Amino acid sequence: MNNDNKKFIYTCFETLIKKNPEILRIKEGQDVPEDMMSDNGTWKLVESQVTDEQIRALEDEFKIKIPQVFKNYLSSYYYLFDELNGTIDNFYGEFDKKVIMYIPKQPSDAPLKGYADLFRGLSELIDFGYIPIGDFYGWGPICFDTLNNNKIVWLDHDEYYDCKSREELDELAEVLFNNFEECIECFFCGKVHNCDL
Repeated sequence: MNNDNKKFIYTCFETLIKKNPEILRIKEGQDVPEDMMSDNGTWKLVESQVTDEQIRALEDEFKIKIPQVFKNYLSSYYYLFDELNGTIDNFYGEFDKKVIMYIPKQPSDAPLKGYADLFRGLSELIDFGYIPIGDFYGWGPICFDTLNNNKIVWLDHDEYYDCKSREELDELAEVLFNNFEECIECFFCGKVHNCDL
């Protein structure tokens, strides 16, 4: 793991928790692994023990090559949030647009299960070179575009189902972030992102 990249990801997690401590509150009925439980009705980040071999098994199962930065993310912390807020400028002419990204949780007792389920549910996108990492505002999947320098794109859920080729999806895909670092700076650190759509 690239140490600079690892440090950046850890800093983003720590910034998220510092700016949004309420994200650690245990919701009613929420399962919290014992090692993630705090004493005050909250859960805590726990450093991940996800191994390169576990990530490789995920890659092998879905016949994908996960970008290194995302491997670093998957092996940084266990966490229980699944909804992150961000602000985007120049989003179809709107400024200070508040948006949400929904992502799989990574509990310590099943850290890669959420992403495996997401990949399984959107396998048709994987076949065309997109690796889903979450859902953008309930409007459709947000993905790495592996054929376009791993830019982070959004595919409108009302339209992508009808696409039968990579070319059709290319026309539909909207680039939200030039890279994963921009994405987590927006959703973890609160940095306003200019997406220029």
